[in-house]
Amino acid sequence: MSDSGLVVSGLPVLLMQQLAGLYHSRHLALCHCPQDDWADSLREVPLAMNTLQVSYFDSELGITSDAFDMETTVLLVCPFLDVTVFLNPSNRRLLSSRFVWLLNESLIDKGSLDSLPLRLDSNLISYGTTGYGGLALRENYKIKGGDIVTSPLGVWTHRGGGGLHPQSRLKWERRSNLRGVLLTDVTMQFAPWTIKVGEDEDGGGGLKLEGMLIDMLEVMKESLNFTTVARFPEDLEWGYLKVTNNSAPFWTGIVGDLAYERADIR
Repeated sequence: MSDSGLVVSGLPVLLMQQLAGLYHSRHLALCHCPQDDWADSLREVPLAMNTLQVSYFDSELGITSDAFDMETTVLLVCPFLDVTVFLNPSNRRLLSSRFVWLLNESLIDKGSLDSLPLRLDSNLISYGTTGYGGLALRENYKIKGGDIVTSPLGVWTHRGGGGLHPQSRLKWERRSNLRGVLLTDVTMQFAPWTIKVGEDEDGGGGLKLEGMLIDMLEVMKESLNFTTVARFPEDLEWGYLKVTNNSAPFWTGIVGDLAYERADIR
């Protein structure tokens, strides 16, 4: 195994190829990785009809969202990255779904990992060695700022065997269990789709609703394992971009509640 902590015989090519395919990545960025270990083999790895574009960074300070094509998902291999870099508010967009991070879990402090502002769509992949000299990959994300969720993604052996788990192919199948999280549903009366019939009886201050959209929502709640509390927007507006002389333009109503994360779903 090389100093990058990731090269085992010809394994890096297989690993990068499968992960790039899984996350539809066309750009590979390497940080703190010795170029001699990677350049010759990884430049030849095809992805569908395209070739992976490869970039090298001597420091994570050079990694910004502006460094890549906005239309491209980027796979970043950063074995020695200090994850506290994500605590800087200006770097939090690097945890969006556009970026797939591959990090060495033996170098990540558990407390630091728990403190990261991960999201449901974040792609932070940690890897560690197995008892037989291979690599085990795990996917890390959070559901609405809750506890970190870590799930197995794949295993590679030192002989090049293994790969992604069969159930790992589709991201939103892997993350289809929202673990009972409470989501705020902001809505308006609009028969026959949404009709207020009273107040929630549990004292939570939410609305009791019926209607065709509510029937659909109940199916989603059962399928994805989440709960809701419903309310109307404070200004009772569907929402529009409001322009005033005294402040910057802002969204009102339901649109504003969703845009400014005061609510989760409509």
